[in-house]
Amino acid sequence: MNTYTAIYPDSAKDTTHSAPALPDGQLRPREKLLARGAATLSNIELLAILLRTGSAQMNIMQFSQYVLDQAGGPRNLLLSNYESLRKIKGLGDAKICSFLAAVEFARRHMQDTLQFHTELNRPAVVRDFCISLLSHEVVEKCLLLLVNTRHQLIHHEEASRGTLNQTAVYPREIAATALRHNAWGVILAHNHPSGLAQPSLADIQLTQQLRRGLALLDIRLVDHIIVAGATAISLAELGKL
Repeated sequence: MNTYTAIYPDSAKDTTHSAPALPDGQLRPREKLLARGAATLSNIELLAILLRTGSAQMNIMQFSQYVLDQAGGPRNLLLSNYESLRKIKGLGDAKICSFLAAVEFARRHMQDTLQFHTELNRPAVVRDFCISLLSHEVVEKCLLLLVNTRHQLIHHEEASRGTLNQTAVYPREIAATALRHNAWGVILAHNHPSGLAQPSLADIQLTQQLRRGLALLDIRLVDHIIVAGATAISLAELGKL
């Protein structure tokens, strides 16, 4: 059985980053961005620039804080879709469209960066990539990520799309795709629309079946990631490979 550190040799590089500094009150958000750079703005200030105006009852800073609170924090807000944003009082279509367009642009940039520049050699990186691809799916979808010996992503595709509760994944087809692209390793990722990221017995059985089958072809199953909204878990981290 693969050990966790053997699968992710650079896992020790994962670090926790502190939250952005609070606004100092000296400059308005746009002035502060121009004078000091976007990285110096707080979450509220960044959101205020995207939303542009407040509501009838709140100024833009108060309204931005309100939106963040209603969404459940920055991470959940970034993973929100049109239907969930529409439930927040004061958010009209113009604000929602501007926000969703900015988020989608950032998401595409992150995917391009991961695909062409970043080695998928740490669970945190793989989880973030899979969240960006699967967090908005309302039906269960399975993705196949193929990597070379340096853990660089060389190909990814949709392996299957199921109903709300289940999906069909065929190890033979996964193996054939990996061989066709001369992949060293395979990362499987799928979402749980239920919102629960914990692996089911079927998930674990599929993972172990796929690992054994790929091993016969000298291909490594690097990980199986399960995404549920803003959360993702790694079966490699859980020792389930």
